[in-house]
Amino acid sequence: MTELTKEQLQQAMENCATEPVHTPGAIQPHGYFLAFNNNFEVLTHCSENIEALLGVSAEHLLGHSAPDYLKSSWKEHLLRLRQLASDSVGFGDEINNNEVYCTMYVSGDSICVEIEPLVGRLSSTFLSELQAHQEQIRSSKSLDETLNGLTKSIGEIIGFERVMVYKFDEEWNGQVIAELCKQSTIRRYLHQRFPASDIPKQVRELYSKNPLRSIVNSTQQPAGIIAYEDKRSLDLTKGVLRAVSPIHLTYMQNMGLHSSLSIAIFQENKLWGLLSCHGLEAHPLNIQQRHAAQALVTLASQRLILQQQYETAAFFEAIENTRGALISDNQEINEPKALFEREGNKWLELFRGNLVALAYGNNVLKCGAELADERILAFKKWLNKKCRLVGTFVSRNVMDSEVAEYFEETAVTGVMAIALPAGSSSQQGWLMFFRPEQLEELEWAGRPNKDTIEHYKGKTVMSPRTSFESWKETIKGQSSLWLDSERKAAISLAEDLAIALSAFEVEILNEQLSAANDKLEHLVHTDALTQIWNRYHMEYVLDEQISAAKRYNHELGVILFDIDNFKDVNDNYGHDAGDTVLIGLAKLFAKELRDTDDFGRWGGEEFFIVAKHSNLEATVALAERLRQRLEAATFDDVGVVTASFGVTFYKDGESRTSLVKRVDDALYDAKENGRNRVVVVE
Repeated sequence: MTELTKEQLQQAMENCATEPVHTPGAIQPHGYFLAFNNNFEVLTHCSENIEALLGVSAEHLLGHSAPDYLKSSWKEHLLRLRQLASDSVGFGDEINNNEVYCTMYVSGDSICVEIEPLVGRLSSTFLSELQAHQEQIRSSKSLDETLNGLTKSIGEIIGFERVMVYKFDEEWNGQVIAELCKQSTIRRYLHQRFPASDIPKQVRELYSKNPLRSIVNSTQQPAGIIAYEDKRSLDLTKGVLRAVSPIHLTYMQNMGLHSSLSIAIFQENKLWGLLSCHGLEAHPLNIQQRHAAQALVTLASQRLILQQQYETAAFFEAIENTRGALISDNQEINEPKALFEREGNKWLELFRGNLVALAYGNNVLKCGAELADERILAFKKWLNKKCRLVGTFVSRNVMDSEVAEYFEETAVTGVMAIALPAGSSSQQGWLMFFRPEQLEELEWAGRPNKDTIEHYKGKTVMSPRTSFESWKETIKGQSSLWLDSERKAAISLAEDLAIALSAFEVEILNEQLSAANDKLEHLVHTDALTQIWNRYHMEYVLDEQISAAKRYNHELGVILFDIDNFKDVNDNYGHDAGDTVLIGLAKLFAKELRDTDDFGRWGGEEFFIVAKHSNLEATVALAERLRQRLEAATFDDVGVVTASFGVTFYKDGESRTSLVKRVDDALYDAKENGRNRVVVVE
């Protein structure tokens, strides 16, 4: 391939990425389109097939007011659209004795109305069947069960020949992770991958604005949109009738498809994947079927989020259990070397690694595969120079990174390094997890690389792939992907190890290092960021108060709360803004609490309150007051943040573990039921 050809291919890819697919200037011909000015006074655009619906040609309609039988009822829907501040509203109507379904939305200065004839009749048992499908998804126990149940339910409700769930990876390649094929002769794509270029960036962005894309018949010619005076193409993103790009139609034809329905699946406001339905023939849908499919996808999305939260919680609970080794039975902090001997293999299993190391000063503690101390210390020196301010370094392919020289001819391929908290006597130290190479066999639906171009609208663009035959690729030289939950857990563990290191060093120096003892006291009991109590201190206080409650029959309330959607704050405004929110919240709540209440940071964006001599009613009132106080506050750059609160009280004879578990359950219920609320578990 010549250099010029490479340049042509690059230009073709860029042209595809900027194709204005949201303004095609046409609609799918099974429906109709009208666009008016702000008060329905003038019809500014209409589809060229409008005469089939209204009995009047486009030329006689354009430039005139909407007919009264349309305008009188549509104004009410326009008012509803504006009151709801929604992207679109849908409603049933009857036009010239034709039952239709209308979708109304605003595009620039235009009021757009898409009209679809109602097709098909639903069975009398449709709603009960839908409820059964919803309950099946709602009760699913795993990701696979949820997604397989979703494809089965969608297949029964809308009847496409193939239904599949398509998940995006970090590079926007897609993989089919669940599939239902209704005929044995249909090509199956389960576990196969599709390159990111098959669903280009601008198409993925459209799903964030309109999660549904329906193509009824790819063989029909689109109906053009005729303009009265304004010749600009209207943005049809919010509707459902937007015509299909010829390139995409060719792609569908190459797959043997005549119709499709795609519904976006989101997680934490990010496009996670698609439910994609394929039809071998034209497939008009009843509106209620389409709405039911969207409802099932939304329900499945929520179920996936909960299942992911449960999995993450179980992982953190397993990490939490290893923290018991930090403190011996007589409440003394153990020697770091003993911690590695006790817990090292557990950490390797939990973090899916082959080596864990702690490097501080000229010391190295490690467990797992062999890696020379000199290499680890050299890597630590590089980390302190390059990554100290960031506090983390993560790579799944060290041989293709700046640190390759430290790991040549070793069993290390991936690394996650976490800086020990600054201010400890182990400053400049790092907790490191390493992973081996993980060969990955990828099965693609056709070769992912496109190497042919064609001319479209005066530009060179990528030609749609003509083959989807299975093609396998082996990925070498990288480890498994490091998860965000693993990074957070490693940060928590690094904080604990810093405490253990500092405590052990101070124990050795004893009274000779009184200044170091002062720093230790601050580190052990105070959260470095917010300057309130840390988890270690809060657990100590909780044990003391439980003992007092047992002995003197005192009442004891506890509150556990979590800042809502805190990841979005860090992602959208940066970690400095997130730290500002944590500090501000700590100062805000400290003013609201009694001197007898203990308030500390439990970890990350979670906080814990021990309310001494407080019954359940008073503790709930305190939590609600704090919730309202936070909701009324504003933070620089971020604005308003909210939190979810769990509340419970000490029951006679129970342990700290039981008490914390119940208040944690209350917090999970608060988050599951909508956040920004107080939930009590008795």
